[in-house]
Amino acid sequence: ALPDTNVVGFISIDTDQDFGTGAFPAPFGIGLTSRDIGSEREVLFDASGILIDSLTGIGRIPAGVVINSATDSLVGTPFLLAVTRDSVLTITTTNLLGLGIRQDWLGDADGKYNVGVLATRLTQGASPAPDAAPEVGHGTIGSETGVSWLSEDRTSATIAGGDSVVIRVTGVAAKLPGIYNASITIAPTGRPSVLVPVLLNVTALAQPHITLNATSYSDTLGLGDSTAHVLSISNTGNADLVWGLLDTSSTTWLSAVPAFGTTLASQSSPATITVRSAGLTPNTTYNSRFLVLSNDQATGTIVLPISLRVEHTAGVGGKDNALPTLFALRQNYPNPFNPETNISFDLPKSTFVTLKVFNLIGQEVGTIVNGQLPAGTHHYSVGSDRLSLTSGVYFYRLSAGEFVQTRKMVLMK
Repeated sequence: ALPDTNVVGFISIDTDQDFGTGAFPAPFGIGLTSRDIGSEREVLFDASGILIDSLTGIGRIPAGVVINSATDSLVGTPFLLAVTRDSVLTITTTNLLGLGIRQDWLGDADGKYNVGVLATRLTQGASPAPDAAPEVGHGTIGSETGVSWLSEDRTSATIAGGDSVVIRVTGVAAKLPGIYNASITIAPTGRPSVLVPVLLNVTALAQPHITLNATSYSDTLGLGDSTAHVLSISNTGNADLVWGLLDTSSTTWLSAVPAFGTTLASQSSPATITVRSAGLTPNTTYNSRFLVLSNDQATGTIVLPISLRVEHTAGVGGKDNALPTLFALRQNYPNPFNPETNISFDLPKSTFVTLKVFNLIGQEVGTIVNGQLPAGTHHYSVGSDRLSLTSGVYFYRLSAGEFVQTRKMVLMK
């Protein structure tokens, strides 16, 4: 049988490589003293999503967080996990959105750490004590040692008269952007020492920066109607932006197309967010959200709240005989569509109506209605074959007396 995914674990990180500082014993001071490394950071990885949802509220999805051991507070933003189940369970930080654990979240830029690992299954009756495999496993990597960003391939050499020797000096830019100074002392036998200065200039990597044209959406729809919003995702940084729209609640009345994408520097990408009221309860307000994830490490996860109010809609020949009080053109449903979609509109009085379809450059490509209609709500099914439409973006326009309204629809074959 495949292994289950109810696995949670901690990676305890001793960032200063000093066992006498930080939280001990790891993790969170509850581990065995024989496994104490004095951790400054704890990385929680949760394949089940149960603990992650309780800590962050992002839903039960495989994810992880970095925790400051000194303050018991979250550092940075949650990161996604990829879970592979074959003969063993493999958990890795996913690169789906270019996300993972940022080095500056660990509070030490030199990249030298001691690491302790503790993992357990979230099953009833699992032993809480380490060494109770297979429920709980652990391990430790590393020991106390000094670290440096500067190293040489040799520390001594014998040179014959008139000869020379090459010493290779390596600088590791595992630090925050800035200028760092050091020196190498050359001490020849019987001669004065020579001090060779070394300067390391660490420059910042190119970074994307995400901005959105909306902070939330709120809609009121009649039962069976839908509407669409174009979310513009802009990259004002100087590197490619990789982004995704994540609905952690799997909301049935909400969708986004596309859900993932890449936006080049100084450009924008559209994502169509569609809200549908079909099958929902009238006179009810629904709330959901998208998590906008990206590789913009400075901004992190953006929460995009979405609210939907569903109301009764009067229909021609329906049970509710009340007439509309305002002219209105509804968003087509479904949208995007293939091969058919539904378009409805409200008429508070009898009037001459035209409902036409246009392409992106404004050319008329079809007529749905052209005539006198009575007051009420009218519904029409529009097929791509009937209008000879190809995949693309179209606009449909309602003209009823002085009332004119246009909406966009997308055909995806």
